[in-house]
Amino acid sequence: MTTELTDLDRDALTLAIDVTRNESHARHRQVDKFLETRLWIEVATFCANCAQSRALNLPPWQPSPCHVGNMEAAFNGMLDEARCGYRAAALLRQRMSRCGVSRWHPDPARECDRVEAERANG
Repeated sequence: MTTELTDLDRDALTLAIDVTRNESHARHRQVDKFLETRLWIEVATFCANCAQSRALNLPPWQPSPCHVGNMEAAFNGMLDEARCGYRAAALLRQRMSRCGVSRWHPDPARECDRVEAERANG
């Protein structure tokens, strides 16, 4: 990962590890084993992807918002939207950005809903 992580990103990635560990006993063991043998950032981004995929109920071929790297390509149809869902993931990433939600948050739609409700009531 080439970009510097913000505190918001670190918090989201830490939460993603916790959420993924709590998925099942087997997943907990897998994540712990990964943490013993891989870089923290690799494990954390893996966990963010797993958690987002579960939270958003994504089919296996659809990218989670944290893995849309080229937003312009996703919006311009350069990535195969009909088959892969890149545009939908990019739209959620855009919403996350507007809400100040880290791209790595394990439950991005729910967190955006919470932020938007807080803004509407505050």
